[in-house]
Amino acid sequence: MQRVGITSLSVWTNFGRGERPLLEGMKSGQRSLEPVQLPYIDDPWFKMKRGMQLPPPSTIECRFEDRTVTLDPFEWPAEIAVRTALDAIVESGRAHEAYAPHRVAICSGTSHGSNHGLLEHLRQESQGQTPDPALLLDLPAMVAARMSEALGAQGPCVTYNTACSAGINAIGQGARLIESGRADLVLAGGHDSFSLLSFAGFTSLKALDPGGTRPFDTRRDGLSLGDGAAYVVLESEESLSRRGVQPRAWVEGYAYLGEAYHPTAPDPEGLGVESSMRTVLGQVREPKRLALISAHGTGTPANDGAELRAMSRVVDALEPSEVVDVFSLKSQTGHALGAAGSIQSVAAVLSMEHGLVPATVGLQTPEEHGPGLRLGASPREREIPLCICNGLGFGGSVASLGLAHPSS
Repeated sequence: MQRVGITSLSVWTNFGRGERPLLEGMKSGQRSLEPVQLPYIDDPWFKMKRGMQLPPPSTIECRFEDRTVTLDPFEWPAEIAVRTALDAIVESGRAHEAYAPHRVAICSGTSHGSNHGLLEHLRQESQGQTPDPALLLDLPAMVAARMSEALGAQGPCVTYNTACSAGINAIGQGARLIESGRADLVLAGGHDSFSLLSFAGFTSLKALDPGGTRPFDTRRDGLSLGDGAAYVVLESEESLSRRGVQPRAWVEGYAYLGEAYHPTAPDPEGLGVESSMRTVLGQVREPKRLALISAHGTGTPANDGAELRAMSRVVDALEPSEVVDVFSLKSQTGHALGAAGSIQSVAAVLSMEHGLVPATVGLQTPEEHGPGLRLGASPREREIPLCICNGLGFGGSVASLGLAHPSS
């Protein structure tokens, strides 16, 4: 089976728009928790009022269509997703134009989509107003449809709503479309905006750490919420060779499953993520090259303990050439829900390109783990031939993605 290459990528996080701000943020090993910009946040019920949020912009420059869009608060979340996706197309040199429209596909992942409009629609209805139907135009499936329309893409257009594993599933399923011969090019990734719904939900679960998330630390006390978007352009090895283009990374393995354990908690022993990682390592070339794991790493006691036990068992059984570094990008970007896995994937590509192991910021006393793993609170340099990204979502949705350096 042919490998699938990542031709180009795009990302928008709390560090800014584009890969350079994210790379510089990973190199610096810093983070910042800023006051959340949401309605009703002054209510004393919200004990935690800070996060890693994209500042809502008033205008967005669109490089794809050479125009600037002025947005209202209900439009910008969907617009960020679409503009980030089109940034990846521009970065690829508009690679979609090399293929027939019915061979170009869209795979987009999200947890709650851009529900600001939906919440406003419900508010208007609850107050006896006539709701504006335009507020419902940016529901998750419509965001992917807007990407498809912008490209004239007539291939599969699919939205994956698998909670916090959605971004990884979108990229993995996009690769499967190419491997199966259903598409020649896939625009794949994920998005989620900082929403009152998610902020209130995690507040009610008492899952937000007031001091900022500390993944894998023995004193961890919850997550920090973030938002953003990230997309990649996928093409087959044969197509890349024909076009004379070198990939930025190879997608060598992908696995997904349902744990069938609990609606919100992972299996305490991490059996689901262990299985998905083992499946990925069974697909990649030379699995002992594994050097880096981009962990789901939310900072919650249940998630981190389960994932760390799973990673320890997998690496101990693998006996890789060198110790495997583990980091949680959420310690710097916050938990971006459905976008988290795609942001992790973009960060993994940047890490491989620049020989960088990002930090797990806030880590002081690591939880016990196997001898084959290394957790670090500061960035460090290292050659990374192979990386695995993990995503765990509510409902027991687990996904892992294996990314390899283009020279390997």
